[in-house]
Amino acid sequence: MENLEKRVSPDVLMKEEIQEAYLEVLFLNLEKINEGTNGVIALIDINKLSLEFKKFLFNDEGEKGIVMKILKIYEHGKGRKEYEMQKKAFQVLSDEGKEVSGGLAKIPKPLYYKEVELRSETAIKKIFGNLA
Repeated sequence: MENLEKRVSPDVLMKEEIQEAYLEVLFLNLEKINEGTNGVIALIDINKLSLEFKKFLFNDEGEKGIVMKILKIYEHGKGRKEYEMQKKAFQVLSDEGKEVSGGLAKIPKPLYYKEVELRSETAIKKIFGNLA
C-alpha cells in the first residue's frame, strides 16, 4: 500500500503561520517570573494586548482566571502528553468536585496546545536567558 502524505490546505497553513506569529509576539511581551524543571512561569499584562490578540488567546473562554504554561520541550511529543495529562486531571477533579465539597486542589482547564519552534532570538533569550 502506498504511503500517503498528509495534505494540508493553504488556508490551514496560513492559519498556523498566523498563530505562530501571535505566539512569537506573546513571548516577546511576557515577563518571566520563575521557572522549574519543565516550564517557565510568566506574567502577561493582557490590558496591553489588542482586542484582536485577546480574541486569539481567549477564544470563547473569556479572560477570567487564565493561566499560561510554556513548557520547555526537548523531545517531540512530550508537550502533547503534558497537555493530555492536564486535561485528564482537570476532568477528574471537576467530576469529583461535584460530589465532594472543598478540600480539592484546583486544576486549570487546558485551553490550547501548540508546539512552536521559536524563531526570534530576543524571545528565546527573554524566556530562557543565558541557557539559550
